[in-house]
Amino acid sequence: AAVKGYAQWVGAAGVRVNAVAPGNVFFPGGSWARKFEDAGSKALFLEYIEREVPLRRFATPREIADVVVFLASARAGFVTGAVVAVDGGQLRSV
Repeated sequence: AAVKGYAQWVGAAGVRVNAVAPGNVFFPGGSWARKFEDAGSKALFLEYIEREVPLRRFATPREIADVVVFLASARAGFVTGAVVAVDGGQLRSV
């Protein structure tokens, strides 16, 4: 609601407001990498991914950044008030 509200508030000035809602992101040193190390079992980690993530993997930081770059670009010039889920299908509500 906040993103849409801000988009309506500043839209007349030509300002676009969008947000990215990332799902789980895996990168060395990140929280999921630490959880994986702490669990001590790759099988537990893979079981979680199989159960919870339709694309069967976590995002990379680059995949999240690509969406941010698109939303900031002229190619998304008519996109405002959007919250883009970049979560591999993990979000279960509409």
